[in-house]
Amino acid sequence: MLELVDGESLDKRIARGPIPVDEALGIAKQIAEALEAAHEKGIIHRDLKPANIALTNDGSVKVLDFGLAKPVDATSGSVNAMNSPTITSPAMMTGFGVILGTAAYMSPEQAKGRPADKRSDIWAFGCVLFEMLTGTRAFGGQDVSDTLASVLKAEPNWNALPPSAMPLTNVLRLCLEKGLTLRLRDIGDVRLFLSEAGRMSIVSAAPVSSQRGSWIAVAFLLGLVVAGSASALLLRSRSPTVAPRLERFEVMSSQADPFTIDSPGANVAISHDGSRIVYTSAASGGYQLVLRNVDRLETNALAAGENGRDPFFSPDGQQIGFATLSALKRVPANGGPSIQICRLPGVVFSGASWADDSIIFAQAGGSGLFRVSAKGGQPERLVAPDPAKGELNYLSPTILPDGQSVLYTAAMRGGETRIVARSLKDGTTTTVLENGFGARYLPSGHLVYGQNARLMVVPFDISTLRVTGASIVIQENASTKPSGGVANVAVANDGTTLYVAGRTASGSSRVVWVDRDGSHVTPIFEQPLESPRYLRLSPDGRRLALTIGPSVEGNIWVYDLAGGAQPLKLTFQDHNLFPIWSPDGKRIVFISLSAANRVLSIPADGSFLEPESLVTSEEPYTPQDWLPDGRVVLLSRTNPQTRSDLWLLEMSDRKTHPWLQAPFAEGDARFSPDGHWVAYTSDQTGQPEVWVRPFPGSGAPLRVSSVGGLNPVWARDGKDLFYHDSTRMLSARVASTGLGLRIEPPRVLFEHEFEAGPRSPRTFDVAPDGRFIMVERSTAKSSASIVLARNWGEEVKRRVPAK
Repeated sequence: MLELVDGESLDKRIARGPIPVDEALGIAKQIAEALEAAHEKGIIHRDLKPANIALTNDGSVKVLDFGLAKPVDATSGSVNAMNSPTITSPAMMTGFGVILGTAAYMSPEQAKGRPADKRSDIWAFGCVLFEMLTGTRAFGGQDVSDTLASVLKAEPNWNALPPSAMPLTNVLRLCLEKGLTLRLRDIGDVRLFLSEAGRMSIVSAAPVSSQRGSWIAVAFLLGLVVAGSASALLLRSRSPTVAPRLERFEVMSSQADPFTIDSPGANVAISHDGSRIVYTSAASGGYQLVLRNVDRLETNALAAGENGRDPFFSPDGQQIGFATLSALKRVPANGGPSIQICRLPGVVFSGASWADDSIIFAQAGGSGLFRVSAKGGQPERLVAPDPAKGELNYLSPTILPDGQSVLYTAAMRGGETRIVARSLKDGTTTTVLENGFGARYLPSGHLVYGQNARLMVVPFDISTLRVTGASIVIQENASTKPSGGVANVAVANDGTTLYVAGRTASGSSRVVWVDRDGSHVTPIFEQPLESPRYLRLSPDGRRLALTIGPSVEGNIWVYDLAGGAQPLKLTFQDHNLFPIWSPDGKRIVFISLSAANRVLSIPADGSFLEPESLVTSEEPYTPQDWLPDGRVVLLSRTNPQTRSDLWLLEMSDRKTHPWLQAPFAEGDARFSPDGHWVAYTSDQTGQPEVWVRPFPGSGAPLRVSSVGGLNPVWARDGKDLFYHDSTRMLSARVASTGLGLRIEPPRVLFEHEFEAGPRSPRTFDVAPDGRFIMVERSTAKSSASIVLARNWGEEVKRRVPAK
């Protein structure tokens, strides 16, 4: 309900024509002051429009109707749509909430049904100011749908602004940025713009040269703003009494390149000058790196198809380094093919930092720190973990600004971590902090680092490599990766900081029995397991081997499905994947990425802690299946030219040789129960499909699936071949004939949402009785987001003064 005031509403004043710039400025400043007061109390309006702004006879301005207002930190959009003055149709409801507010003044995020925050009020303020100056709406249409489409896709008619409003063009553009990260974040910054513009002499229409001169004057006074409220911050920084304010912006990823923290290692990086960021994205069939300039919405996918991870910038920002499973590479930031810097020494990559002419990187598995020329070459080991000190791995190195020292995380026995500094001149080391990981240096004279799921800061003397005070929490609920030493934070030379807030959804999932038709689902264990995958039943169907643990981390476990024995943890060093059983059920073969890409064999009863090494190679082999007679283990192996091939490991002499090499990616291979056929996947049609080939001789492949397929598994009697696509379990009937194998068209057994991932994580197997053992996909969603923080150093210095 509107307050009764002596005057008229702003929409009636605008109906008589555009408002002169001087008068509009006075109204706008009072509106901004009212919003600022509300925001400081934790309230946003959410329905600011001319009809809700009253102009009193005494010249004051009142912002009315806070009926849709809510606390700033609220996250739910679930408010009754009937509270909205104009949009009440149930058709306007979305899965994200209910669209609220008047269409012409709604921000893009409100138009999409997403939660509103202070920046939504700033958008509406920009719409109101534009309408005051031009007499027309910034976004319009014939109906609500047209108006919302204009809000989401169109730009205001900037030519409609009078020449005298030129000093306000910049602030209007910043208020009406569709991207949240590019829009002004604080209405107080808007007020500063307006106050400065009010001090200037407003010029009327003039020749182009005069207008250009006036614009230069405006730019000189206001500054040029990129990706947010930099102009307002610049004005504040020039004031001797007002310190720069901390500003945070959420960096939105595009639907085509969605941000993910599932990719191993660090997930964000920022260039030294703070102008560019890189983040990891989930791509079809893998992960990829995405580049974005902070002043633009457009993104650019880099090194597509290489499953790049752990990005880091060159000092000049022109190159981006990254790791694959087998190599350290770099790619031009402006686009182009990647260039290999070096082969990785056969173990899991754990972060890198780029100096002027070299790159320092870390490897897990006890390998330590290495240095390699940025142009490419043979890596040189700098230092290895010292077992006598309880050190297991070195992780997440970063070169300090002086170029003479490197910080890194030491993973200790017992699960602890510590931050260590090493002089690159004389090799001396200093323990900087206990109980921390992933440290990065702030130009304010501090370190920011991870501790559990939060970010900490501590004053740090770069000349002595020692902390000089106590640590404090600077950011709760940060998305870190303690086991990998990753704080997921990056710092530019000017102190602009990039970090990941929120948490990934819990990786816990249930392992269940599912009947042949999918009608009955029975949990096997009382509690969910953390990221269970690579499920493989023993030959007798009584035991289950699988990997448990996040991302490429994890260890091999064996569970007694009858419940008669406690689960056995067979490995303890992480990065142990793809367990397969020997035909007699006595041993398990798996790959350890933390042990020089070794294919290992270990007794399934846990009687020996040290596994036997079968294969060691630069390119990792992935165990696929064991021939029923025990003579051969089927492996897959990556190849830069042929992508992924199928190899055979002869158990008699431990020698390997290729079995199927083609210019396609082959994998997910399983022997038929009689050992005469191999079912596998190949993307030779452009997407993964299920195929069957005779073994061991050559022969034409038979295609099983027609619209995509993964993870083929034979029935124990060899009469059915099961596989899945993203949402269905399918079966193809198989029969031997005198001419070979006859495969009937596949039929759908039941619907099921399977885990999607770049390595096809074997989320089901078939028991002797025909039931499926499966991972039930978790329905929890990730809440992790990228945050860009400006002037973070000022906040840090205020809260933790450096000594």
